[in-house]
Amino acid sequence: LKEVAVLCESQLRDPASAIVALKESVALDPDDESARNQLKRLLEKSGQWDALAEVLTDEAEQTLDVEARISLEKALAKLHEQRRKDPIMAGETWARIASLSPDDEEAMLTAVAHFERGERVDLAARVIAENLEAISTETTRAALLEKLGTLRLAIGETLAAGEALAEAASLVESGKLWQAAERAFVDAGAWDQAAAATDERAQLADSDVDKAALYATEADYLSRAGDDPSALLRLEQAAD
Repeated sequence: LKEVAVLCESQLRDPASAIVALKESVALDPDDESARNQLKRLLEKSGQWDALAEVLTDEAEQTLDVEARISLEKALAKLHEQRRKDPIMAGETWARIASLSPDDEEAMLTAVAHFERGERVDLAARVIAENLEAISTETTRAALLEKLGTLRLAIGETLAAGEALAEAASLVESGKLWQAAERAFVDAGAWDQAAAATDERAQLADSDVDKAALYATEADYLSRAGDDPSALLRLEQAAD
């Protein structure tokens, strides 16, 4: 079959038949690197980007070495982005790269950017959620959680968005993030969590007037959650 491919390409000037022969050769012997490289070269030369993407995908899946796999996935991502103009598949590829190298924050953010470009905010949120556990730096983790919260708000997952924003706020002690978490919890009708977020804002407030206003708001949320004794306590704190 490899000889047939050479004859078809060099003598008969028939690259299509050469590609068919090489595909059969690779199917019979997936470990034949020379046949695979020849096939990739012909597919690229003839502009058959979808077929080339399939070959690269198969090759990546069969590669056990992590570094070699990442290199192949990056080539595939570039193909999806530049030749196939498919941001979703480019995002999926970068998501696989992120899972192969958990400490590569850039790979995760690149996947997110492609998914957003392809208007698949749900997939962008998924890739952050799946890779967040490997991020140990608090400031980086907080930034990713804030992004996750924003993405979840965009797809209407208000409760999950509030939880992500609240976790981010607790890491960096940000009143702005606690406020965003509070709004998300209010939209979700999660009054006890909205009250907790408001209480955190009160702890960070600079003036007594601001604290009083926040305690009064927290009291309203607690009342809505059915916790009237705690609501009364917060109103007393606001009055004090």
